[in-house]
Amino acid sequence: MLRLLISFCLILGLGACGSSEKKEEIVQEPMKKEEASKKDNAEAKPEMKKEPVEKATHWSYKGAFGPQFWGNLDTKYELCKSGKQQSPIDLVWKRPKKSGSLVEIAYKETALKTMDSGHSIVYPVDPGSMLMHNGKAYDLKMFHFHSPSEHSLSGKNFPLEMQLVHIAQDGQFSIVSVFFKVGAENAMLAKMWANIPAEKKQVKVDNDFLYTPSVLLPNAKTHYNYIGSLTAPPCSENVNWIVMNTPLEASKAQIDAYKALYKDNNRPAQSLGGRDYNNY
Repeated sequence: MLRLLISFCLILGLGACGSSEKKEEIVQEPMKKEEASKKDNAEAKPEMKKEPVEKATHWSYKGAFGPQFWGNLDTKYELCKSGKQQSPIDLVWKRPKKSGSLVEIAYKETALKTMDSGHSIVYPVDPGSMLMHNGKAYDLKMFHFHSPSEHSLSGKNFPLEMQLVHIAQDGQFSIVSVFFKVGAENAMLAKMWANIPAEKKQVKVDNDFLYTPSVLLPNAKTHYNYIGSLTAPPCSENVNWIVMNTPLEASKAQIDAYKALYKDNNRPAQSLGGRDYNNY
């Protein structure tokens, strides 16, 4: 605390905190041992107790902990089975609308950070990258991958789907989804795959490599827009989905490399219910 106080004073240019006026020195008689002990006990700080860390309920993409059982694993996952705005969905082609969904991307450079979450390969980003959708601002937090894709276009799944996760100040999520199809090798994916840590739940950082996440977006920003949910527990709803309908390319070897780590880490398509979606 003293060090912080001195630093604060130096920053302000004061040199030291305290009056320059001399004060009368007051000499007190030393306290007796018993009195000192009582004073120490009275001034002793209360013992700090650590709150127990709540462990998340285990879930997976297969078997008894798979998607069809998520809603039964924990009361916090109730929406996974009872929600009316669940994702992903199958997006059947519609005639595009000319207006109604304005997407503006303002991503900034970030160091390459990679984490194997145990469910997907995740890429956290540095603060400052923004998505504006119809005038509402969302901060980009990270992006991750699913294979095969979770969303589908007119019944067709893609071998890989990237989801860029944004959060607004009011807590609403907005997720931009990008498909990958088999084609030419993707230079950015090559760099990203090479940075995957050897162990799960570890983060590997390459501060020497800076990139802008927008390099992972298609040039054509035509997209589908709908309100859905997170595609993994707790399946929270009111998520603003922006699904790009122009896929990027990745080589078969790159897609197979991801599948070697996470194959079938995709939730099946959910019922559309009474919802609507639009093509822009």
